[in-house]
Amino acid sequence: MNQRPRWACLALLLLACLLRFWDLGGQSLWYDEAYTWWVATQVTVEESITSSIHEVIPPGSYLLWRGWAALTGETEFALRSAPALLGILTVAAAGRVVWRLTQRPAGAIAALALFTIAPPLLWASREVRMYGPVLCFSLLADAALLETLFGPARTRARWAWGWGISALLSLYMLVLAGFWLIGQGVFALIVLLKSALSVQSADQKKRLEIPSSLRALLFPAVAATVLYLPWLLAASRSLGVNRGYWAGYLPPQAFLRTTFQGITVFDFIADEAWAFVISGLILLLAALSLLLTRRKPL
Repeated sequence: MNQRPRWACLALLLLACLLRFWDLGGQSLWYDEAYTWWVATQVTVEESITSSIHEVIPPGSYLLWRGWAALTGETEFALRSAPALLGILTVAAAGRVVWRLTQRPAGAIAALALFTIAPPLLWASREVRMYGPVLCFSLLADAALLETLFGPARTRARWAWGWGISALLSLYMLVLAGFWLIGQGVFALIVLLKSALSVQSADQKKRLEIPSSLRALLFPAVAATVLYLPWLLAASRSLGVNRGYWAGYLPPQAFLRTTFQGITVFDFIADEAWAFVISGLILLLAALSLLLTRRKPL
């Protein structure tokens, strides 16, 4: 990457920093933020973990803010500065991921620009909630996984452990991070299967083998699973008694409508048809941009 794209990336990271820290402590904590503050700082660690088990919300965010508040204080600015810093790291990780996938500076710059200004990502990094941290650790896991699969062999084990740590942290921030990790697993299996099928034996017959990248990922994956299972098993007993969420029926049409409108921030569009059309065009543009900016078919 020559100097001009580097300066563009640096400028976008500075803009991401400005947007995330501008008037960060200007508003009081709203209810969910205040609840995170209370569980993280006003009760014991044991009570925080017990509360997380009953809520089926991992205790990672509570422990994160407990340690952060001990260092920086409990003002609105101090508490929100943790996700703000992680939000900047999220932007950088997104740029790294897309650069690795496309091998072109234009792809990295486009990702940095999108992650810098996208309202859902911006607000997630300005709230005392688990959503900013889980985005950060999930993107770091993405970056580490790609380096494990496509990076040099001498750094493979180090990146694999980086993936395992990031995956564990994301799971301890939000249970739904598991869906993100399933996607990573499917991606890795496809890449490794393609690699294994391309290997030929001495008699020119194609055979399957376990690549070194798979061996590198195995132990971090096992370690993350072992460290996550105790909380998950304890919290699973609360699934039937947790009344913190709406237990009604969500029709598929309503689910798709709220999903598309929420992802593209088109809640202000009253006409559902237009919301679907505009959302679809944005998603199509994103897909075409990825295809046009890639250098080789990774």
